[in-house]
Amino acid sequence: MVQKCLDSGLPSPFWKSDPKLGVTVTFSTPEVTPEVTPEVIKLLKHLTGEMNRGDLQEVIGLRDAEHFRKSYIIPALEIKAIEMTIPEKPTSSKQKYRISSVGERILAGLANNNAG
Repeated sequence: MVQKCLDSGLPSPFWKSDPKLGVTVTFSTPEVTPEVTPEVIKLLKHLTGEMNRGDLQEVIGLRDAEHFRKSYIIPALEIKAIEMTIPEKPTSSKQKYRISSVGERILAGLANNNAG
């Protein structure tokens, strides 16, 4: 099975053994499992409800706005882990961010990995 995935250009399946559930095998494609950086994970863990950039940056404890935008906000938006409250005006001073359904799945996956 692993070799067939590799031959097809797909990542290897993820095997997980659970005493109660047995063995589960998860297949993924790059489109379904985006690269989630530690910065995006940190952002998701601190984002509650709808927050503006300044509040998010403060709660994470970063001073450099440009670094925050390039390392946290842009990567999170690119993988659709967060979404803008005013997408038609991305530079609006009233812009806020919230966790998307993709971000919720990322957080749920982290919780499941930490629980096992």
